Amino acid sequence: MSNVRVRLLLVVSVFVLGSLGHSQPKGAPRGLTVQGPNIVLILSDDQRWDTVPIDEASPLPANLMPSLDRLVVQQGVSFSRAFVTNPVCCAMRASFLAGGYSSSNTGVIGNRWPNGGARRFQDARSLATLLKQQGYRTALVGKYLNEWESLDGVSRNGQYIPRGKYVPPGWDVFISKPNLGDWYRYPFVVGTSKSYGPAEGLLMPNERQRLVEYFASSASASLTQALKGFLLSLDMANLPYVTDFEKDASLAYLSEASRFEAPFFLMIAAEACHGPAVPEPEDQGLYSDFSYQARAWGEADLSDKPEHVQALSWEFDNAYQGGGLFGQHPDEFLRDQLRSLRSLDRLVEEVVGAIDADPGLRDRTVVIFASDNGLLFGEHRLFGKQIPYEESLRVPLVIRAPGAQPQVVAENVAVDLDLAATVLDLAGMPQAERDGRGMDGISLQPYLAGAVGPIREELVLQTYRFGIVRALRPSWAALRTSTHKLIDYDYIGQSGPQEELYDLIADPLELASVHADPAYQTVRDAMAQRLQSLRGVVIEDIDDAQGALPNGRVGQPYEYALRGVGGTAPHAFDLLHDGSFHGTCPVGLPPGLSLDAQGRVAGTPLEPGCWEVVVRIVDSSVSPQHGGPQWCVAPLQIVIDP
Repeated sequence: MSNVRVRLLLVVSVFVLGSLGHSQPKGAPRGLTVQGPNIVLILSDDQRWDTVPIDEASPLPANLMPSLDRLVVQQGVSFSRAFVTNPVCCAMRASFLAGGYSSSNTGVIGNRWPNGGARRFQDARSLATLLKQQGYRTALVGKYLNEWESLDGVSRNGQYIPRGKYVPPGWDVFISKPNLGDWYRYPFVVGTSKSYGPAEGLLMPNERQRLVEYFASSASASLTQALKGFLLSLDMANLPYVTDFEKDASLAYLSEASRFEAPFFLMIAAEACHGPAVPEPEDQGLYSDFSYQARAWGEADLSDKPEHVQALSWEFDNAYQGGGLFGQHPDEFLRDQLRSLRSLDRLVEEVVGAIDADPGLRDRTVVIFASDNGLLFGEHRLFGKQIPYEESLRVPLVIRAPGAQPQVVAENVAVDLDLAATVLDLAGMPQAERDGRGMDGISLQPYLAGAVGPIREELVLQTYRFGIVRALRPSWAALRTSTHKLIDYDYIGQSGPQEELYDLIADPLELASVHADPAYQTVRDAMAQRLQSLRGVVIEDIDDAQGALPNGRVGQPYEYALRGVGGTAPHAFDLLHDGSFHGTCPVGLPPGLSLDAQGRVAGTPLEPGCWEVVVRIVDSSVSPQHGGPQWCVAPLQIVIDP
């Protein structure tokens, strides 16, 4: 290695270790000297990796995001094998916002209560509060966590915070809208909180008349004048297109950021390209001739796939014969998603352009682009996310750091875990402290310094289902290495346990499962044993993908033993009675039956009918993030015949 190369690596290493300068921010702990760069994260929604092709050809239209490519990809470190470990919006965001903990450790294992949503998230211990402890200013613009608008709480001074106005702890600037709102008409909350507790924000547009009063109070001191001016200028009856709103709010924040007395973390959590995607008028004519039929689209032979995948084939046929997705033909749905990325690309262009144009920001700001999960476009005759195939799991991830040399990294990365660890590493939190907190992420900082970073030999992937959707796509856990992927589904079908094994080198499109091939038996057994020791706790051994237990008969003894897998034994079972589940049958056990802590459903049924039995399994672990055990809920159905 030349002396020039050695000197370059030394310079870059100094930067990424956070030695760009020293400042003493207002409100920082006494004696704290802040070191580290500004960090801007742009997080898209439902954007799969091949919309930003890095090291392989993409079947999608070329140059979908030219500004992202020019300003970030060509100048940054791109991770071509970036995965999310639980491919659904809330679970991924919770893992990241917790500071890099797996879903089993955050407790947020899905989008909605009881298995997910903001109610399951311990926001008192989050990336925002940790960055505040490092002396950072923090700002969030865009999406937070699903069902966040249903949170209420009590502020530090004992004031009740009503639902719809809750600002989580640790955010100097919090401008957030509920998930899946209208792209032109949407409520949003404006507020600021302290690292030690939540606060009450203002709900727009309902409380527009209170903005001037609020901005004049000390409670809004963390909001910049430019940001206040932007919010006051909005016509609440005619709000901007949502991506433009996210862009303009971020630009207002950045316009004064070079004068901050501390480094900042800005998270821009965009709506795009989540369905039903709504492109801006100028983009509506794009890609009008594009039709997707690539990779494993429309796979003809599903005989190697689990029973529920074969049974779902009708959805694919129905979607293309008039049923559609979100009321659209699948091709038009996909076109609108891709069109919506153009407005996101303009956001990238203006946000990164503002950083590059400001001498106070240009050489001190790390820019990150990523997504929360991927999406299937008809591969294996399936659509959507929370599916254990590559299209659902892989996302774009690019990090542009001043001084870092552009490169492509082909090692496995867990975005929801490793990106949070990287942010904390850049912010100056020592690895010993991250390890002491039991975080699951691995910092990618060495790659930014041109060095070889830690390599993930395996990825544990898992999705937990609840409610009606569980009947369509069951829960699963998977283990992925650089060469193989084993998938285990949490139900017993007519042919026995449901699983898949793929040789990712010979079969990267996952067209032919080799789980029953004797030549792969050794690989399969070793991976299965490893997966069982690492997966989160779930209820397994259910008769079918819909969660139906064996039928009973009035007057005849009934017994069925539920079995828990994953987590830490011993497991305990109970019933969840919180009114959150409304199935087609009454909720509860059939009269005459009971459930004990070991998962045994037994007794003599007294009445005919069907019942939804909402069962919770709790393990014996202690989460390093929230301090409690793992638990998840499954709605099971029992039919009692006359």
